[in-house]
Amino acid sequence: MQAWQDGWTVTDGVNAVADGIRLASTLLGLGRLKIHKSCKSLLDAIPGYSWSETHAERGEDLPVKVDDHAVDALRYGIATTRAMWQQWIPVAAWRNWSSVCGMPTSSDEPPKRPNRG
Repeated sequence: MQAWQDGWTVTDGVNAVADGIRLASTLLGLGRLKIHKSCKSLLDAIPGYSWSETHAERGEDLPVKVDDHAVDALRYGIATTRAMWQQWIPVAAWRNWSSVCGMPTSSDEPPKRPNRG
């Protein structure tokens, strides 16, 4: 509420946990997401981010909820801002990511890059 009152544009986050994890993982694997060495908390948290066996037994894909704030913030940020950066992902990677994540896309092609000329 405070951010809105201060004039910030506020939107709901994309909360699809498994899809967000797959998206972050795919971007890291493609070399399209880099994490700076100064992001110590995030870099320390990533190796411990794992799937919950308890939830898996119930058929749910959810991570263990321990020391996950930095990784969750990364996931939220990536998924929620997808429309701003997806145009810069190569088409082949875009199609692969869409099929891996199972997230809907508006078309087979990413949005066109803006004309900067």
